Amino acid sequence: MKILIVEDEEINRFILKKLLEKNQYQVTLAKDGIEAMKILVEDINFDIIMTDIMMPKMNGIELLEEIKAHPILKSTPIIGFTQGNLEHMKAKSSKKFDALFSKPFEVEKIVTTIKSLTLKD
Repeated sequence: MKILIVEDEEINRFILKKLLEKNQYQVTLAKDGIEAMKILVEDINFDIIMTDIMMPKMNGIELLEEIKAHPILKSTPIIGFTQGNLEHMKAKSSKKFDALFSKPFEVEKIVTTIKSLTLKD
């Protein structure tokens, strides 16, 4: 299973990558929404996209809106995560994340969510 992680903090990218690889996921990393979209233009076959919300350049909400507007990518589940207020983040976009987590989060909950979102297909 292929996962794209979009996170501006290098240490968080590294930790998430290692934790998900331990669970047998193939992980690709992007440092912001712009880099994520470049990756997605070249490879649309990700099973899950996980994105931080508060990032420079293109933030997670802008990325969510770009992906949900794309005719092929729009069905890809997107998990958002933030250190900010979840209710505030939910209200910021007309598009919705498939799941939303506060940092720090438990890896077991992320893995369970990934499994449940990919079983929908």
